[in-house]
Amino acid sequence: MTYDFPPADYFPWLHLWINVLIMLPILLWGVGLFRRNEESYATEPSKRFRWFTAILISFSGLSFLPFFMVLPVALGGRLMEQSRKNPLPFVILAVLPMFLYCFSNWYVFAGSREAATRTNCRKNLKQIGTIFDDYHEAQGHFPSTSSPTTEGHQVSWRVEASKWLHELQNGYDPSATWDSPANQPLLQQKPDFLYCVTHKNVGIDESASHTSYALVTGEGTINPPSGPLSREEITDGVSNTIMTGEVAGLQIPWTEPRDIDIDQQPIGINLPGDQPHQSPGWFSSYHQNGAFFQMANGSVQWFSKNTDPKILRALVTANEDEEEPWATSLIDGLRY
Repeated sequence: MTYDFPPADYFPWLHLWINVLIMLPILLWGVGLFRRNEESYATEPSKRFRWFTAILISFSGLSFLPFFMVLPVALGGRLMEQSRKNPLPFVILAVLPMFLYCFSNWYVFAGSREAATRTNCRKNLKQIGTIFDDYHEAQGHFPSTSSPTTEGHQVSWRVEASKWLHELQNGYDPSATWDSPANQPLLQQKPDFLYCVTHKNVGIDESASHTSYALVTGEGTINPPSGPLSREEITDGVSNTIMTGEVAGLQIPWTEPRDIDIDQQPIGINLPGDQPHQSPGWFSSYHQNGAFFQMANGSVQWFSKNTDPKILRALVTANEDEEEPWATSLIDGLRY
């Protein structure tokens, strides 16, 4: 049995339903319901029509707005009811501009959460790209996926990058392995720039220690077995070569010296996995319909989950002559 990645996200719908359930009693009170038993419905409309109006408004586009925004409307309707006037015209006229605003901007409300997470993810990858640029300027080549210690252990580039940014609250012990008792507490101190906020949408079994990003490694990539390349050695063009990508489905602890291995993993974005919240492919993201990538020139690009595997392979290789016009046009057409 396989599981789709990412799994369905029901949080937006849950948010809307909770908002509706809170908004409904406020409007019921505002149109003159929830009276004391001795109070009568002397004014029109009928009790049934009041219920209908409140329910219709609650389940309209107003559900995109915070429930407290209808409190002034409900209060105004209640005051009119107490003065023996029909509250419904006031309530309807008061919510009409709000409804028209929600209707005309529904795409903004519907996609606001996804847009916010994408902005955060782009910022993280931009920061990683800046770190790599600084390293390249100092060393003449891009950083390796890990660096050896005198004890023979490997330290992940994510740990080194966190040191450069002073993101580690407690020091990493290079004399021990990444998963040793000495370094285990660091797993819960994951720096923000290694963490896409879409990870907050995952199930309860997802570890808070997993990173969202990993380097591309393997034969022909920026990080081949012989060592990391410099910009000058990338003949395909730095703007056409992926250096870092999203890997939420690989569930890599952020201190573990493990990254994307194109020689061992199946090619694809958001491939289905054997377990929920797992994706064995090269790249995986909790964003809708694709993932973000940091190119060798430091830019951040978006590629669809439906990207042709041939194009994806061309993007991860550094010296396969993908600067030919046909390849460049296909790659540019997939960018966000």
